[in-house]
Formats: sequence, C-alpha cells, structure tokens
Amino acid sequence: MTGALSVPKFALVGATARGDRYAALDAWRGLAALSVVYGHQTAGRIGAALFIAFYLSVDFFFALSGFVLAHRYWDELARDHKPFFPVVIARFARLYPAHVFVLFMLLFGFGIEAIPAYQTGTPLLAAWRDAIPPFPGGPGLSTFMLNLLLLQNVGLTPTGLTWDVPSWSISVEFFGSLAVLGLIAAWTKPGIRVALGALACGGYAFVLTLKGGILDATYETLWHFVNLGLLRAIAGIAAGVLCLLFVRRFLASRACGPLAATLIELLAVACVLALMIRPQFHDARDVLFPLAAIALIAVFSLEAGAVSRLLRTAPLLYLGSLSYAIYLVHWPLLFVMREQRNLPVGLYYLAVLGAAMLTHHAVEVPARRLVMRRAGNAPIATSA
Repeated sequence: MTGALSVPKFALVGATARGDRYAALDAWRGLAALSVVYGHQTAGRIGAALFIAFYLSVDFFFALSGFVLAHRYWDELARDHKPFFPVVIARFARLYPAHVFVLFMLLFGFGIEAIPAYQTGTPLLAAWRDAIPPFPGGPGLSTFMLNLLLLQNVGLTPTGLTWDVPSWSISVEFFGSLAVLGLIAAWTKPGIRVALGALACGGYAFVLTLKGGILDATYETLWHFVNLGLLRAIAGIAAGVLCLLFVRRFLASRACGPLAATLIELLAVACVLALMIRPQFHDARDVLFPLAAIALIAVFSLEAGAVSRLLRTAPLLYLGSLSYAIYLVHWPLLFVMREQRNLPVGLYYLAVLGAAMLTHHAVEVPARRLVMRRAGNAPIATSA
C-alpha cells in the first residue's frame, strides 16, 4: 500500500491519547440529539421571531460519525488491509437493534389502537392495517418491510417519510458509512484524500444546488436512484473522515494554553449557533454549516479548554450515551403525548429520557454486545 494512505503517529492530546473515546464529542452528540427533540416539539421555533434549524444537527451527526469511524477503522482498512466484513457487522450491531426495537414498538402501538375495531367485528389483521396511518412515503405494511431492512430512505420511498420519521437518517447513515469505509478499504492508489474531498464537496454542492441553497434534504429522489438524503450522509461522513486526518496531521501534536483553547472552543460553538439560530427556518447560510460542524469536531476532539472539561462531566457524558436512543424514541412519543393527548411538555421530555434509558440499557447495548460476540468481533463496536 502506498504511503499516501498511512497516517503518521503523533503524541496525541485529549481523548485520543486515552483510548477510543472522544468524551467531549460524545457529550456533543447528546446535545445535538436534544436539539432535534426540541426542534420537532416546537416546529423549530425559539420565541416569536427566531427559529432553530435543527435539521442541521443531522449533518453534525454525519460528520461526527465519519470522524469517529475514521479514528476506529482508517489504519485497519487503509494500512493493514484487514477484512471489510467485520466493519459491516459492527455498523449493523451499532444501528440496527435499537432501530428495529422502536419499529416493532410502533407496530405494537398501532395494534393496540386496532382493538376497538376488532371488538366490533372487524378481522384483526384488517383492523390492524386500518390503524396504521397513511404515510407520505407509501402504505404502512410495505414500508414496514423497508424499515425492517433499513431501506426506508435509499430512494424507494420518493414521496415522503414513513414510520419513525427520524430513522430516515439511520438508513442513509448505515449505507453511507459503508460506502465511505468501503472506498477507503478498496482504494489502492494515491489520492484517497482527494477522492474523499470530491465526495464531500460534490455531495454537498449537489444537495445545496437542487434544494435551493439549503441542506434540509431527506427522502427526495432524482432520476429514480439519486437519493438526496443518502448523498447528504455520504458527503458528511466523508467530511468527517477528512476532519480526523486533518486533526491527526496538523492539530493533535500542537497544544495551546487553557485560556486560548477555551476561547477557540467558545468561538466554534458561537459559529455553529450563529448558523443554526436565525430569523427564518430555512436560510442560505446552510452552505457554511458543514465547515462549522467539522471545525467544532476538530476543536473539541483536542479537549483542551474549559468547555471540554464541562462536557466531560458525568451527566453530559451519560446524555451522550443516550443520544441514539433519544433520537429514535422522541418522535413516536411526540405523536402520542403531544399531538394526540396534548400532555404537558415537561412530561414529554421526561418520557423521552425514560424511554431512551430503557432502550439504551435493555436493548441497544446488550444487543450490540450479543451481535459482536456471536460474530466473533472484539472489541465491541464503537459509538459512532
């Protein structure tokens, strides 16, 4: 393998020196998940005159996944030529169990709603089918199978989203991460960084052009096979990989004082907030967000300032560990508790937290360990 693929080893600072976890970035994952919950609950409104473009948190998730996956797999795939199949298993173990658990909970919930019709004489399956709402992306039972196969947002439902709406990004992250990591594993000549840069820049440019300067693309599909949500995920993951390589080569061996590091961290946060909080929900400033997101990731990967120390406190770290479960469970609870029952907002957030804790501890973690153990892969998959 050419030396162009190898990354020099530095005396890394921050989380990289301590192991496989970027603690401050884990906490950011939890805060980003909460921003999505808040955005869906308020329709993106902050008061009367401001909006939060919470959909941009998904782009942060994509870039962060690329960063962490490159940290975990770059040397194995690009330098050591290790097999690619264990990567597929690890991504499946990370994303699938909690997703399918929430999916079946939704199916079970619709079954409960079908009980009154069944009691009045409607056949059980017909009552159950009628209880499933007509999703924009297609009929309930057929789209259930697509969700079960993680195919709910790869171009097969070009008219809208289905079932657990936020899970569109789980579908594209699974296939997008395998596409980017597969490219890294298969590339046998110099220029992998150029190829990743072309994926990131080209993907974002394509989405921004077709969406009129905004990044809020999910199910939209062109020519029956170009899904903008998937393209958005690939672009973000590729950008995250490049961010990791940049940090390793140029930042990780250079440390600055705590005061300077804190000021840089605050500046990175201010840039992201300035792009997300705006007088209109959709805004042309989306074009700058991928740069701000990878800058935030790069800065907080070093864990050199006071903001990083705050993020490494136990409550925020625990919130980060719950982020995936929070992201999955909040939409069904929003539909039931707020839209159908109009229950108090505080009770809704408590329910999201409780359901996320249950999903994380009873399903997500044990299922991931089981899959990895059965597959014979150790260590356990990372949190990417």
